[in-house]
Amino acid sequence: MVGMVLDMQHVSRGMTGTTVSSYVTSTRQSHGMRLRGVGQCRRTCCRANSSSSSSSSPRSLKKKGKGQTRQDTARRDGYRDAPSLSDDIDNTASSSQVDDSVRSNAYNTGQNTVGTRVSNTPLSAGMKRVLKPLANLRLAIAELASISALSAVGTVIEQNKPAEFYVQQFPEQGNKVLGFLTYKIIFALQLDHIYSANYFLGLLALLGGSLMACTATTQLPMVKVAQRWRFKASESGYQNLPVARRIQDARLSDVATLLMKKNYQIFIRDGALYAFKGLGGKLAPIGVHASMILTMVGIVLGILSGFSGTAMITEGESTPFSSLLQPSTLVAIPPKGSSSLLKVDDFRISYRPDGSVQQFFTDVSVEDEAGRTLMSKTISVNQPLRFGGITAYQTDWSMSALSISLPGSSKEGNILLPMAPLKGVGGSDGKLYGSFLPLEAAPTADSTPKGISFLAKDLESVVIYDSSGKFVGVRRPTSKKPITVDGVDVVIQNIVASSGMELKSDPGIPLVYAGFGGICITTVLSYLSHSQVWGMQSGSSVVVGGKTNRALVGFQVEMDEELDTNSPSTSRGAGPEEFEVPNYGEQGPLKAVKLPRLEHTCTTCNTSADRCRIRISAWVPQQGSQAIQVQRPFPLAIITPGFLISADQYTSYAERLASWGYAVVAYDSVQQALDPSTDLACVDLLEELILWCKTSKPMGMVCDTDNVMLIGHSRGAKISTLAAVRDERVKSLCLIDPVDVTVYTPLSNDFPSATDALSHDRRNIPVCIIGGGNGGDCAPSESSFDLYYRSARGPAWQTIVEDAGHLQFIDNRSATAMGLVCQAGRSIADSQVEDVTRSIMVAWAESVMER
Repeated sequence: MVGMVLDMQHVSRGMTGTTVSSYVTSTRQSHGMRLRGVGQCRRTCCRANSSSSSSSSPRSLKKKGKGQTRQDTARRDGYRDAPSLSDDIDNTASSSQVDDSVRSNAYNTGQNTVGTRVSNTPLSAGMKRVLKPLANLRLAIAELASISALSAVGTVIEQNKPAEFYVQQFPEQGNKVLGFLTYKIIFALQLDHIYSANYFLGLLALLGGSLMACTATTQLPMVKVAQRWRFKASESGYQNLPVARRIQDARLSDVATLLMKKNYQIFIRDGALYAFKGLGGKLAPIGVHASMILTMVGIVLGILSGFSGTAMITEGESTPFSSLLQPSTLVAIPPKGSSSLLKVDDFRISYRPDGSVQQFFTDVSVEDEAGRTLMSKTISVNQPLRFGGITAYQTDWSMSALSISLPGSSKEGNILLPMAPLKGVGGSDGKLYGSFLPLEAAPTADSTPKGISFLAKDLESVVIYDSSGKFVGVRRPTSKKPITVDGVDVVIQNIVASSGMELKSDPGIPLVYAGFGGICITTVLSYLSHSQVWGMQSGSSVVVGGKTNRALVGFQVEMDEELDTNSPSTSRGAGPEEFEVPNYGEQGPLKAVKLPRLEHTCTTCNTSADRCRIRISAWVPQQGSQAIQVQRPFPLAIITPGFLISADQYTSYAERLASWGYAVVAYDSVQQALDPSTDLACVDLLEELILWCKTSKPMGMVCDTDNVMLIGHSRGAKISTLAAVRDERVKSLCLIDPVDVTVYTPLSNDFPSATDALSHDRRNIPVCIIGGGNGGDCAPSESSFDLYYRSARGPAWQTIVEDAGHLQFIDNRSATAMGLVCQAGRSIADSQVEDVTRSIMVAWAESVMER
């Protein structure tokens, strides 16, 4: 390996035990590096590596007894593949005698269950050939995507309109919609009734078939497997379980009692234990599939058997439902209430104080053919009438007639004048209705009819004009006051209104509602964890292991709490253990598990909303293939990226720390090259992120937010320093090629100096600094690592990789735009720089962080 020149410096403070210097010296020996060291520390800066770093494992395990050194084989990391149904069918489970302390009605006693091999008949083989392609996940996703795309088209193109509507809206000539869409294409592709088109119904049927095939070939066998009692009678069966440990001086009945308290179902046979809980989490996916199928059946039933129609019924009139409803297909069966009559008794409008419409109300009644009232109701928008499988919605209204009287004339009683809509006439918009009372019997062909004109925009008032078109006055129907027009006294009696309703009969609606409710319930239930635990008595100890289909971190915490794995009598290996000195140049003994990426919006930052939003990546330790003792909660390490650098570029650092027993969080915030967020706003984000780690799941279950180490690169190191100085939860800093005030972010109230804050730190925060000697313009020497080192008041260690460029510390500098600006060293590879940095970072954390 190409040699490196490292400059080791630290504050001159006496040191007890081993040092970072001795650790890096061993690193130098294995990598061919030249080191220059100065001074001593008064306290331990890191754990030493007393042997060469060529050790094959971070922590080797010695087992006493036969004097034989070996790696622990009691368990190994990783998820075990779910057993197939054919494998499980061959398994048998029989009942057995149990210890008196275990025999209790709280336990379920196993009965004989003899497996039977399924014969592969030609019929079953044919079914498998048919079901297997249908159950393909990619096919189901394609079906859902196609249905969604067609539904979107049906939303954009209005459905079930008359042919004239499409001819007018999508003409063959002139400006075509989207440049190509015409009514001929719409009719040819059935886009005018897409939801009842043959291909849409076929897609629904195909999706239903896929769901049923998946249920039959995958979900039901998984439930059958989950219900069977499977015992593990040898220690080799526990190796591949995600969680496994040995409990010294324990009885299997003790473990059963502990698991019973957590609502596990317990089965014991011949010194072996099997327990499970959360079987509903296995059953719920079947419920989801069944609910989706029920929903689609309801949709198809509504499409094939539905009726729809519109009505505009004048007050006092009635109309048979059968004349208003039109079937969607020829196979549609009329609803039960179609032979009845719908009558509008009254229509009225309520207004707000400012005169705007508040609500429409229609008093309707349903009558039989003999005129007997079967049902009465006042309907309004969102309050429909439901009768005999028919639903009537309030949608519109109009004016049908104007009732007037002519006192003092020869005409007695009220006169009904028909009213016509005038929308668009004379530039009018909205609802405007007019009527006309002729004053001469028969006007000549050349003369203009002479009479009185009436205009109304609502049911509250009528505007009156004389025969010459001159405004005469306004009258309210409720006033009953006469007005004289062209020598004729006129009294406005009433405006006869019509109520517009939309009618539907959809027999599939109950199925759709039931299916949707089932989807909501079963989706929530599917998040229940199905957890399984096995145990066996091995001499005076008990070997216990388990797995779960989700929430692995919570399952590990539960197992630790219940089985008291942190007590002196509990061991994760097969016997007494000794640990060799760790080698921080390699992955630790734990497995780093990355959690799903999350987003959080800061509630305390004083900046724009988008800049208060952060994307969070988190890693937590999981029991790996090495048998070690892990103490929870884990210290929390937060990585703040450099300016315009993604948090993904520090994945190797996060995984290395997590493998050594740290809960790690890296995050991205919204930044702009020419308008960066202020340093103080970034500090607010970082401080609230620590609080988020405490309150969120599962981070709050595994990390100690009062024991935090902040790690930052470039400007991220500056942000970390400013946060550490004012936040007592932060116990140490690791700064990777840090920068302070530069020409890009000059000193101001919003961009303070981190080194100045560090020099006035009263808590003497331990600081580890790793610098690159070839930072260039991206890390000017006058405001980089040396300034931080000189400003540190507490224990400090500085390592300088002399020829390393500013971006050689990240995982892939070519993936960021800053890589075009920041120069790289010519004599050192990126991997070498990262390897040294990760090693020192972990060594520093292990030295100064509380355990």
